[in-house]
Amino acid sequence: MLDGVYRRTGGEPVFQEARAPTGEELQGLIEKIIAAIEQPALIAKILTHLGLPARAPPRSPARPLALFQAASPKTRTALQRR
Repeated sequence: MLDGVYRRTGGEPVFQEARAPTGEELQGLIEKIIAAIEQPALIAKILTHLGLPARAPPRSPARPLALFQAASPKTRTALQRR
C-alpha cells in the first residue's frame, strides 16, 4: 500500500512517501472528530444527509411497572387463584 502523494516538480510526477502519524497526532485527530460530531447542528446535518429525521421522536410518559405486570398472563392467573 502506498502512503504519500505524487508531486510534480517540473517534469514527471514523483512519489513522496508520507511518514506514519504519531500516537499523539492520532489522538488529537480523534478528539477533533469527536468534538465536531457532538455538536447538535452537525448531528442534524448527518442525520438529514442519511435521510433520517433530525429530531428525536417525542417520548411517551413512563408507565408504572404495575400496569405491565397486571397485563401479563402469569399475574392474571395468580390473581384469579386468590
